[in-house]
Amino acid sequence: MGTNTVWRSGGLTAALVAALMAAGGASALTVRRPQGPTRDVRIESIKYASGTDSINAYIAYPAHAESTHAVVVIDETFGTPDFVRDVLQRIVQKGLVAMAPDLLSRHGGAPANAGEARKALAALDPDTVTQDLDAAATYLKGLKLSDTKLGLLGFGWGGEETFRYAAHNPSVRVFVVCYGGAPKARIDWAQVKGTGLGVYADRDGRVTQALYTLVRDIHKGGVDYRFKIYPNTSHGFLKTGQPADAVVEAWEDITKFLHVWLNQ
Repeated sequence: MGTNTVWRSGGLTAALVAALMAAGGASALTVRRPQGPTRDVRIESIKYASGTDSINAYIAYPAHAESTHAVVVIDETFGTPDFVRDVLQRIVQKGLVAMAPDLLSRHGGAPANAGEARKALAALDPDTVTQDLDAAATYLKGLKLSDTKLGLLGFGWGGEETFRYAAHNPSVRVFVVCYGGAPKARIDWAQVKGTGLGVYADRDGRVTQALYTLVRDIHKGGVDYRFKIYPNTSHGFLKTGQPADAVVEAWEDITKFLHVWLNQ
């Protein structure tokens, strides 16, 4: 059972903090501030086949070095390509290939309005989402990386899908969920082969109020899942960039976690 839960109390009630600790223990995490981008990153807009359809995606990789592992990014909305490209660049700084499929490609792409995009994503057929993520994984394998291990990074709705896909694909060896709620469908946590990290905001009651039950169920399934709650943050804080200190800290945690566990 995973016991390496990482937490910060922030604005949580004492009762919830105690419950979260009981679900999997708690430990401190020392954070080293990032030194800033050092690699040249190449980002391309591509299409890849999924069944008879084509899925749009961004893919990024180091311009002057070989990569051995890949990460699939599942965003909450796809109407903000600047944020997606920023996420990909951060991952590539760790020497990884990163790919962000537009899972609304079959429906003409994401609406310009973020609220409409969220509604469209919520209406997607889960089996079709799985098919398109499988096709993304197949595309990455075709790049002939030296390792077939896969990482996942999901935000909001994409965080929920990250849980679900990690249980579907045994090649997923590390996954990071950023303020994603508990999956709506039942998950067989014993099928999850990867190690997980949760990134949560302390002013995000809709998500954190269900965190105790979620962590308990994940740990019962024998999954190594640890999490961290960042003080003075709200849902979507990595996209808004506020507060700056928490954003810097969270990105360092995320990219280091992906790099370490993909290289185990």
